[in-house]
Amino acid sequence: MNNTIIDPWNIGYANKNGLWGYYSITNYIGATMCGILWLSIVSSRNKKKTEIYIAGLCFGCITMSTSCATQCIINWISNQNRFEYGTPACTSEAYFHVSSIIYQFINEGLIAASYYNSIWNRINPPVQKKDSMMNTYIICSVSFIVSYLGTCLIGIKSEIILLDAGAYCFFSFTSPVMLLWLDPILVITVLCIIYKYRKIFKLAKESSNNSRTSIRNDKIIKDLVKIESLFIMTLVVGWFSALVASIYALSNDGHISKLMDTFVGVFGSLHSILVPIVYGYHSEKLKKFLARISCVRKLFYPHHHVKRRQDTKRNVLTIVYQKPVVKDLQVRQVQLTGSQNRRIETASLSPPSPQTPNPIKIKVEYKYREDF
Repeated sequence: MNNTIIDPWNIGYANKNGLWGYYSITNYIGATMCGILWLSIVSSRNKKKTEIYIAGLCFGCITMSTSCATQCIINWISNQNRFEYGTPACTSEAYFHVSSIIYQFINEGLIAASYYNSIWNRINPPVQKKDSMMNTYIICSVSFIVSYLGTCLIGIKSEIILLDAGAYCFFSFTSPVMLLWLDPILVITVLCIIYKYRKIFKLAKESSNNSRTSIRNDKIIKDLVKIESLFIMTLVVGWFSALVASIYALSNDGHISKLMDTFVGVFGSLHSILVPIVYGYHSEKLKKFLARISCVRKLFYPHHHVKRRQDTKRNVLTIVYQKPVVKDLQVRQVQLTGSQNRRIETASLSPPSPQTPNPIKIKVEYKYREDF
């Protein structure tokens, strides 16, 4: 008679340490990179609507990757080849997986809609006043509540399982939170993303054939289309395997194979790394944020040197920027709420050339503020 007790938290692969090591490293790297991009946007003063949605996307990646990486590193360090801490840990990981994925997809859709509006406004400048940024914050807050609180409420009556590979937990593919919540939201969001990006490419084609569109606007629109193509590729790389797995699970009584489970985890973790790379590559706020760090500035921004000198007696903060080549220097006045006007000097820069190899220093004086 066989009295062997089967451990429900030790299923799947015979040795899962390699998977847990990969998930821990990639997810922590992705969460850190997303955190830097999120902080560069949140700490900036002049935020754009698209940047707020990108910050929301980063936040979704952070909550998903941090919870997954923490549980995986606990399993990895324990070296017992089993999912540690049982049901409470499994429930927490599954919850953050689903709620974070929903929040990421909603923000992807909002980013697509925001880019479409930007291109449309360049081709057809609006007569009315632009929408308030408060509407953007409200939309982002509602999306957060829908994603995290909605998943918590519906997930109460849903089954949570350790997937076939035995590496991480998820809601059962036939549970209410999947069939009535995650799947419909993802389908609606993906259809909206496809619809908006289709209209964006159509607008770009029309603008290139429109003689009334300025050369500058046409170039900006084409650049936006290239950026959005990278966004689409990032979305496909990260979650196409999850789509295939979901369809397969619905036709197979809610089960997927160990190999398919592994593919979903590998590419889902990779998505958290791709997001800050793709979305942060063209972010000026991220570049300015990183340029404040001395070692980063020396490695990646060697021509961007910043020196700050505060003279509290004169109530002036002097900032010296050292750039390769400067031309078309302009000065404008900007009214600040609750303070005096401050002088801002802006310059358009071109790369260094053999004729002008030496950098030019610009001296900029701002009115001193405590929160600068």
